[in-house]
Amino acid sequence: MESEPLRERILSPKTEPAESSSAANENIFRLLCDQALTGIYILEKGRLSYVNRAMADIFGYEPEDMIGAEPGLIVYPEDLALVREHLRRRLSGEVASTHYEFRGLRKNGEIRIIEVLGTRSEFNHQPTIIGNLIDITERKLTEQALKQEKNLLAGLVHTIPELVWLKDPDGVYRSCNRR
Repeated sequence: MESEPLRERILSPKTEPAESSSAANENIFRLLCDQALTGIYILEKGRLSYVNRAMADIFGYEPEDMIGAEPGLIVYPEDLALVREHLRRRLSGEVASTHYEFRGLRKNGEIRIIEVLGTRSEFNHQPTIIGNLIDITERKLTEQALKQEKNLLAGLVHTIPELVWLKDPDGVYRSCNRR
């Protein structure tokens, strides 16, 4: 079985002894989660029961330091109500999944902007949340800088006393000053 390509082992159903199949499934799960570029978490009974290395790295912890913690460990205090509301809505079944952003708090106190994609599931007959986290701080800072540059350019164009038109590469007029 080891010589068989991983894709084939994942996608092709085979009848194997339950113990061997279970171990193989766990190995595939570990491989997928441990190599993921996004943070992956499982939340059971209000506490983190699994976090992968990428998630721990986002927040500056070791994975084992996060297991058993409440989400408040990694959420900026002013955003905790937002996060709890998204968790409540998923756990109650009001929504199956959510996609939102919050300010995360690293172990060293640094604030990061986090994008969350999470879904409700069931494990051992209990509602569970499985999700992915992405640190989007750099993207948000870049978007903010671009917006500031755009506003600066617009301000400069509007101070020119002569009539100025701005066209895109296709020749479509996009703006003009207030002359």
